[in-house]
Amino acid sequence: MSYKLEYPYTETQKNDFIVDYNHRQRLNIEAIDNIILVNYIIQEELIDPVTKEVIQEKIIATREENYPTYYALEYWEKLVDGEVIDNTEEYEREQIQAKQEEFNKEFFLTSLGYIRRKVSMSTGETRDFLSDLLPVISMGVQSGQTVPIITYGLPDFSKELTKEYLESMQTVQNVTAEFVQECFLQLSNDFMPMSQLIGD
Repeated sequence: MSYKLEYPYTETQKNDFIVDYNHRQRLNIEAIDNIILVNYIIQEELIDPVTKEVIQEKIIATREENYPTYYALEYWEKLVDGEVIDNTEEYEREQIQAKQEEFNKEFFLTSLGYIRRKVSMSTGETRDFLSDLLPVISMGVQSGQTVPIITYGLPDFSKELTKEYLESMQTVQNVTAEFVQECFLQLSNDFMPMSQLIGD
């Protein structure tokens, strides 16, 4: 549900409106200018420079006298021509896209599933999978050892990506030579922008 503050209001009332609805309730604050447009409908090319300057000064003066209307909007609402519109579908799409982008920063895809880039160790440390753990994993595979790792399935981005939900997507897989190659390729791709800068 949106809230609206229209003139007349004091500076204190305006600030209270913003504090109450934005700082305390986390609503989005938007303002719409109430500018009365200058009543000149003349083709610009027919206006002489002096008249044009007078019109510009009148517009500036009108803007200086302007008192905006303030709206406090829920995240799924938006303003269109001064009307509050329910924007639920677009908001939900944006939320799903944002979650997917965040997931793609924290995980990368392999033939065994998604791998978390930052791994919490049993010691309480956090290690980088590609730079810290991959060399050890690679040596283990080369020596013929069975190396199990935790992988993740692709989550449903319309849900909240809680720790519990992500843990429910976990499976334990044995590392393959193909997986190691994919990880080294991912590591190379991560450093590609830097190597391109060096090459330029």
